[in-house]
Amino acid sequence: MKFYTLFASSALAANTRAINGNAADLINDSLTTEVLHFKVRGSDIDAWNKLDDEIWTSYLAVQDGFVRKTTNVDRTCKFDNADCDVFNYVDWQTFAQWKAINAQELIAVDDEFLAACDKENIRQEMQEPVPLGTSGLAVLATTTSAATTLSGTIFALFSSLALFKL
Repeated sequence: MKFYTLFASSALAANTRAINGNAADLINDSLTTEVLHFKVRGSDIDAWNKLDDEIWTSYLAVQDGFVRKTTNVDRTCKFDNADCDVFNYVDWQTFAQWKAINAQELIAVDDEFLAACDKENIRQEMQEPVPLGTSGLAVLATTTSAATTLSGTIFALFSSLALFKL
């Protein structure tokens, strides 16, 4: 059996890039990212994240225009009694869909979340919105690694198998 490795790495490194259009046209009718910043006691991060997922993510995920939500913690967090920076990035299909969410429902969900945090003795505080956090960020372009998609993984697998000569 002979083994050929030529081009195997290029099959795994393929990316998908999408340009969403002219920047000026994207302001109201394009993928929009909401950015939220929190200070959370390091030792409370996991419990806070669980409540955030159970309460906020569950609510947001059923809203018209919801695309995805990621939660990120500062890598310098010591996960002790000191506060850590936590950021939520929520992507919406359009700015209009994000802003069409019922304000009274948002208040009720926030009250539920804050009560749950109090009950669990989780120390957290939402920070002032990141610049543009209240108006969101219009997404101009996205790049996705093929290795993170099913089609990219299948392509890489078949490309690698094609390099084997039996």
